[in-house]
Amino acid sequence: MRSNQRSTRYTSTLALLTLLAFALRTALLDAQSFWYDEGVTAMLAQLEWVELTQWTANDIQPPLYYYLMALWGQLAGWSEWSLRFVSVFFGVLAIPLSALLTQKLSRSKRAGIVAALLATLHPLLIDYSQEARMYALLTTLGLLIGYLVITAADTPNRRWPLVAYVLVATAAIYTHYFAFFLLLALAIAYVVHQFVWQRANQSDSPWRSLIPFVVANLLVLFFYLPWISAMLNRLSVDNSYWQGRL
Repeated sequence: MRSNQRSTRYTSTLALLTLLAFALRTALLDAQSFWYDEGVTAMLAQLEWVELTQWTANDIQPPLYYYLMALWGQLAGWSEWSLRFVSVFFGVLAIPLSALLTQKLSRSKRAGIVAALLATLHPLLIDYSQEARMYALLTTLGLLIGYLVITAADTPNRRWPLVAYVLVATAAIYTHYFAFFLLLALAIAYVVHQFVWQRANQSDSPWRSLIPFVVANLLVLFFYLPWISAMLNRLSVDNSYWQGRL
């Protein structure tokens, strides 16, 4: 009975925080007009898909967010409120994901609630959730990738976390080039975790447990092949990504 009460309290608290996050992120959502980068988003989303793809191939961001905005704009219109609502949606979704990820790491529901509270009130996360740019989407995808990597490490015999990881990680690197740094960091963490786990369980084949994860990341790279030349071109001509010579 007590366990059920705690579970109900946790669910209710998380739901209230999610509602609060929605209220904070929709308040005065269209109080200001688009600034320059948001205007670029509105412009690109109204291009034909081929032209949009060509434009983003020569821009500083990949095209997935703009594809999403193009679909959304055709359904909901091109106003400030409408185009910014996509970021509201992903910004609010980050709240329960923050709780799930933290609970997965700490094995503590209380820690999950604290993480959700911090994410709900964080000024930068609120700002990004009110901006017609890809940063709220990238944050949410990053949280989900982290959750999937931890789940895959904890349950190596289950394949669904790695299947989902391939899809979400591919979406992340088609959203922002810096997502590669997150994938690299999580890959290092996964390898370290597996070796520690294998040593604790006195396994003779620590490398074997890494094969599914390596295959998953190779699939991510395979799905990114159509865009990899565009990314390399941006790295060669735009030093805002990397100061000095790469």
